[in-house]
Amino acid sequence: MMKQRIKYGYPLGTIAIAILAYGNTLLFISLCIFATYLLIEFYQLTGLRSDRRLFPMRRWGYILGLIILSLVYLNLTNYFDFAIAFFIVGAMIYRMANFHSRSDAFLHDLAVSILGGIYIGGFLSYFLRLRILGIALKNADIIPTGSGWLATIPLLGNVLENAGWTSGLGQAMAMGPNWLVLLPILGSWGYDFSAIFTGVLLGKTPLAPAISPKKTIEGMAGGVIGCGVSIVVLSIIIGISSKYYLFLFVIGLVMGTFSQLGDLCVSSIKREAGVKDSYHRIIPGHGGLLDKCDGLLFVLPVCYYLIYFAMMIAGIPTS
Repeated sequence: MMKQRIKYGYPLGTIAIAILAYGNTLLFISLCIFATYLLIEFYQLTGLRSDRRLFPMRRWGYILGLIILSLVYLNLTNYFDFAIAFFIVGAMIYRMANFHSRSDAFLHDLAVSILGGIYIGGFLSYFLRLRILGIALKNADIIPTGSGWLATIPLLGNVLENAGWTSGLGQAMAMGPNWLVLLPILGSWGYDFSAIFTGVLLGKTPLAPAISPKKTIEGMAGGVIGCGVSIVVLSIIIGISSKYYLFLFVIGLVMGTFSQLGDLCVSSIKREAGVKDSYHRIIPGHGGLLDKCDGLLFVLPVCYYLIYFAMMIAGIPTS
């Protein structure tokens, strides 16, 4: 199992970092595809999509997720309230008109479809929002200087060098935003690795036995610290000023806590559905994509708003 995780996880992680490094349109398209796939898994878990029947309301969730991503990508967030309000009105009218087909699941279909669109599409949109903050940080002269030895990393080194992350002179570094979008994903990976490692070595006290019996308080503590350390290590590697290390470590601690909470929330859904993993095991040794991203989805808005409010307090423009 561990060999499979490494065999498939490393190259896929490299691809994910490459997409984040180059960003912009490629990132938007990738997020749309990713969100659709996560919604398929989410709706299978919640009963809105099954192997035998595909209930029409799930399509409204796909549309809502893509609308949110599109509004953020096109910088049209001023129309966000308008879009959500009329979407909900339209979805309720549609469900009412089809009441005869599933008269016993009106609230379930409606609530789950809207929840899925906001939970998946809305939370993933914070990758795009973090890019905007990164541009603001670049304008405030807070930008990585790069690190030459990154080019020596097998496979990943070529990606980072071509993107400009090894010299600080390429497009990714010059534009500034891309380093910021790496914080939540690398923080989540750091949490997962540290939590598993610490839990296996030291785990004794159950964290939430009714939801996920194998998770321990010791594992969570190790994961939270590991998340903070991974953020600081990333900052050192890419050349962020040392005066921000303490702040970034604290952000990592908060992100790690919410990563575990996100994991437990999805575990609660799986417990109710009576399954161990989300349905699609697209990556050998890793379970479903929703299993791999449950913590990340919670981390994304937390990371964004921690940095956003810190910038406001420091008097740094956020747009």
